[in-house]
Amino acid sequence: MFKEKVIIFKGTKKYHIVNKRFFDSAKYLKNKSYDQILFIDGGDTIFQEDITHVFNKDKNTFRVVPLGMEVLFFKWFVFLDSKYNFMMSTEEKGFIVKKGLFYKPNGEKIVIVHNAGQMDFFRPIINFGFGKEYNQINHVIYNVKKAQYQILGWYKKNLKD
Repeated sequence: MFKEKVIIFKGTKKYHIVNKRFFDSAKYLKNKSYDQILFIDGGDTIFQEDITHVFNKDKNTFRVVPLGMEVLFFKWFVFLDSKYNFMMSTEEKGFIVKKGLFYKPNGEKIVIVHNAGQMDFFRPIINFGFGKEYNQINHVIYNVKKAQYQILGWYKKNLKD
């Protein structure tokens, strides 16, 4: 990672997991000057393709991968395809793993794979990593989480207000 100029910043252990990344990011960025930053919800991600082009488009606008959220200020966002933050359990059409690489069912390679789950036990992919010997699906966890997100989606759609 160091030859690729990746910066490792030791974060704080206090605060709730959802919020602590914002405190850590603010602390790190306070005395830095960057044109843009990439902010991903989680460290359990694999980049399978170059994403430079994402930084070259719409530079003055927030670019987001929506996850079933209603964005109130949609005119300030450019929405990116889910392949830029692909969370297996939330995708309706599923995914395929071939030789350790992740693809959409139509054969398109997923750019950024996010093995979400907060704890290893809840992650749908076992042996998550980069290479042919990695990335086996934990079918029980995957299907339970997929059902959970489908129920939450139905609830949100049919029972809100």
